[in-house]
Amino acid sequence: MVNLAAIASATGVKEPDLLTVYRYLEDQALPVAEVAKPFPIIAPAVNRLHSRAKTLEFDLTAANLTPERLRTSVSRAFSEVADCYSILSGVSPPKNPVEAQLFSKEKEFARKLLAVCFRVFIEIGGKPEPKWDVVMIPEGRRESLAAEIKVLRAEHPFPEFAQLHNIQRRSARLSIMGWIVLAWIILIQMGLLGPILAFIESVFRKE
Repeated sequence: MVNLAAIASATGVKEPDLLTVYRYLEDQALPVAEVAKPFPIIAPAVNRLHSRAKTLEFDLTAANLTPERLRTSVSRAFSEVADCYSILSGVSPPKNPVEAQLFSKEKEFARKLLAVCFRVFIEIGGKPEPKWDVVMIPEGRRESLAAEIKVLRAEHPFPEFAQLHNIQRRSARLSIMGWIVLAWIILIQMGLLGPILAFIESVFRKE
């Protein structure tokens, strides 16, 4: 996962600003891949983007928020959103104008969310080094940042193509589980399950 320390090391900039971060991620994405159907490729990254935005919004206003939880949440948000922005930057937009607009909105969401994550990371004392002390920013400020993320999420709702990807993934998992259960039932009916389990147990005992 991308982090500010890695960006500083790669760019030679001791304290990278947001433009340096964008430039690094875009350079990392080169060469841009041209694919006929980019949505299945970017759907997992889009899922992570929206999920991480929701999680960060919640964590910023969580009751009894600890400095360690704040550090973990913000650091993960910055790293994951940076990864997703790099993925989106590495894929050429669809040629279909409607799909191109959808693609563009998700990349815009990633860019704006990354800006918020970077700002929060710096505000809580984040440094381009492995260890740094957390600054526990006031509750009012955290609420303001959470509200900013909420507005951003409202402007960029979870897209239909990413929802479809989730449904297809869940369906595939359920299908696999269904076949496993069916095979299990068949083995029981044939009286083969007991001998198979006994054989597996004997193999492990020998080891």
